[in-house]
Amino acid sequence: QYMRQGGSSGIVPRTVTGPAAQGEGELSFDERERRVIEEALDHAGGNQVHAARFLGITRDKLRYKLKKHNLR
Repeated sequence: QYMRQGGSSGIVPRTVTGPAAQGEGELSFDERERRVIEEALDHAGGNQVHAARFLGITRDKLRYKLKKHNLR
């Protein structure tokens, strides 16, 4: 399940479930955000434009978050 954060910050998970969350305690917001971004990129086959659309954010916002989380 996803919820929209205020403004243009996009979509973040309410809870992390499945294999990514097994054996782990509560995750920080940054860690959850990082995982959602990774999942969106996987879903989009690495295409940043498609991943950004899937997340409901701009490509520039996604690129900022990629840099913030030291991804790709």
